Amino acid sequence: MASHDCGKCRLSESYRAEHGCDEETEHPQMRLACWRCGESRNANCALCGGSGDVVIRRCPRALLREWGWERFKQAYWAAGKGLWPDEGGLMDQSAEFVEAAKAFDELLAKQQSETETDG
Repeated sequence: MASHDCGKCRLSESYRAEHGCDEETEHPQMRLACWRCGESRNANCALCGGSGDVVIRRCPRALLREWGWERFKQAYWAAGKGLWPDEGGLMDQSAEFVEAAKAFDELLAKQQSETETDG
């Protein structure tokens, strides 16, 4: 999977193209568990084709921007403080929010690891 550094996207068109900032790439930027068929791995699933993984070929941040980046950041911040977007606990949250938060956590951890390795 590709590593993302949004600061580089602002400076390099080739980096933007490689990491899917503006359009899909040939190589996956990340994979998410299929939210339509889940663990059943339905061969007729339109999202994953039975693999159980949905391949994302755009920069996750670019997609989140399209899907409501500001709202997600607010909900993610609040969830980190125990204030969930929906009333209740973790199991009461939408699967989409939980999956996005998990993917975002993984992305942040990877970026932090790379920063520590580089610095």
